[in-house]
Amino acid sequence: MISPPITEVYKLIAKQDYDWLDLLASGNKAPDATGKYTSILIQNADETPDGIRNNRSTLIRFRIEIQIFFKKGFSQNIYEKRQVIEDLLQDDGWILSDERPPVPDPKTQQTFMTIYFIKNYRRK
Repeated sequence: MISPPITEVYKLIAKQDYDWLDLLASGNKAPDATGKYTSILIQNADETPDGIRNNRSTLIRFRIEIQIFFKKGFSQNIYEKRQVIEDLLQDDGWILSDERPPVPDPKTQQTFMTIYFIKNYRRK
């Protein structure tokens, strides 16, 4: 059985216990609306059947989106923190597919970055 990729990535990041990360969430709602916390939001971006044989899909390609929201006044290098998350997921078999430059969140004015990863799961 395929475990939900969001759950897999959530557990992977939570297990690291990063001292710079205050909140970790999955779903469609950012975990902090105040801008006081550094947080990561994990969302499902796409699920595509692949590996078609005899009119049946043998793979599912999952694409996840990770947004890192840095609290206002974050004093560490945000590119290094993004690299930490990228390395963690790539070491777990995820493929980095896209990354977006840092931009300010229109609601909280905190800087955030978005990264996308892909992983194929074999259907049983």
